[in-house]
Amino acid sequence: MSRTPAILLPYDPAEAIDIPEAALRAGRCARTVRNWCADHQIGRRIAGRWAVSAVALDMLLASDDAGLQAYLAGERSADRVLSYYRRRSIPLPSDPPLTHAGISGSSDFAVATSGLSRPNDPQGSSSAHAIRVHSALPRQNTFARPAGPA
Repeated sequence: MSRTPAILLPYDPAEAIDIPEAALRAGRCARTVRNWCADHQIGRRIAGRWAVSAVALDMLLASDDAGLQAYLAGERSADRVLSYYRRRSIPLPSDPPLTHAGISGSSDFAVATSGLSRPNDPQGSSSAHAIRVHSALPRQNTFARPAGPA
């Protein structure tokens, strides 16, 4: 089972750069950077435009495959990954993505609970976040007329 890469997650505009800026930093053309976004997963499309992770770009340019793989796996607390944030003076990610979430029983909304699911939670407290869930099953119309002869 493949896992979705954690590119620019959590999203921070200080980390995201556009294709022209990434091309300038890399000393390459914009087409090459777009190819790197697709091939090496250093960026993602947001509202139809590429957003490149400055951190992931730096890892790629440094040939730091282990660091890039850790970044793409969502690891934001490893010294190897944090060093790239520090070099660019990008604020360190403070809220890591959930590693496990409980879901409530409503068909329209779910509550993701993160009591023990956020690593390094200094308060150790539970929190809940309501998220919209789109069910793959069609809704049943409880007010529909019974099927009968036409």
